[in-house]
Amino acid sequence: MAGLINGRPIITTTGWLTEPLWHQTDAVQLAPAGETEAFLEQVRRLRADPAERRRLSAAASALYQERFDISHTISSLRQPQNATRRGD
Repeated sequence: MAGLINGRPIITTTGWLTEPLWHQTDAVQLAPAGETEAFLEQVRRLRADPAERRRLSAAASALYQERFDISHTISSLRQPQNATRRGD
């Protein structure tokens, strides 16, 4: 989350537990888990492409704001169905 909130270009691994969100949003570069050379190739490619780094930075920041920002949690907690669950 720190990389997303700070708008950093991110390369991470993907495996059988990877949520579809990461593929769908294209906000991070993905390399198959356990494939070191594939990961390093992503690093090399990103390092050589300032435009892609800028795109990933913007996408990471936007994804954080759209999906993970604390305002979403607060909004969800303030919804009426949560009050009825507590017995209010």
